[in-house]
Amino acid sequence: MLISDQSKILKCPHCGALRYMINVLSGNSMGAVRWSDTKVEAPMMLSSSSVLRCPACKRYHFYSDSELVGLSEPDWERTCRDCGTLSYQSLKKALAQLQPYGDKEKMLRMMLVNGYNDWYGGCLGTRQPSEAPAEERTYFEQNARRLIELVADDSLEWMFVSAELHRELGEFEQAISLLDRIPKDWFLFSMAEQIRHHAEQHDCRVFILDNPESQYRRIPAKECEGEICQESEESIRDRMRIERERVAFDEDDDLI
Repeated sequence: MLISDQSKILKCPHCGALRYMINVLSGNSMGAVRWSDTKVEAPMMLSSSSVLRCPACKRYHFYSDSELVGLSEPDWERTCRDCGTLSYQSLKKALAQLQPYGDKEKMLRMMLVNGYNDWYGGCLGTRQPSEAPAEERTYFEQNARRLIELVADDSLEWMFVSAELHRELGEFEQAISLLDRIPKDWFLFSMAEQIRHHAEQHDCRVFILDNPESQYRRIPAKECEGEICQESEESIRDRMRIERERVAFDEDDDLI
């Protein structure tokens, strides 16, 4: 994993408060664990959450709706605390507040599927689906069905997701019917066949792709709002302007 020597400073679209966010330039998939519900746990691929909660006003917003104000030297003790990750319960609150549509709704509802399975997916470290409280199971089912509705007749990738959602809902015939439509030359066909195998076994638990017998423990998201930047927006923009002028001067100097 490569982390930039600077942190992003983002502006909340609601209250204008500034916050630090980690700036990851690249990473790799070494040691990555891929789950049937599309969740990927990659220790060398640290990234910021797509949905954030402002540490100042406590309102939720999408990362893409933030304004990049500038960059700052990072506090390395804060590196693992400024990703803005949200817990499953916070994601539920974010959906209720944001009421997104289109691709943003798909993304947030998929995050909610992953969050539910972090607790009730039936794999190591979670409870069985049958042990979920009635209100949580009802919420999951409503969310999953809405997501299936949103992605109907979309791409092969979303067809794969829909098949997995039907399997997790215990609708095994619907899952197999969708999987029958996936061509054998598709790059994720082998993963689709693993979903089919579990559907044929009437197994609605999430599992690790390519290694279903693994003893790897599912890791729930750890709540982290990030930290407020105390520097004013004006001083950040002035600093960035001075830095750009310095770089431009150095480049002109090299041409002499």
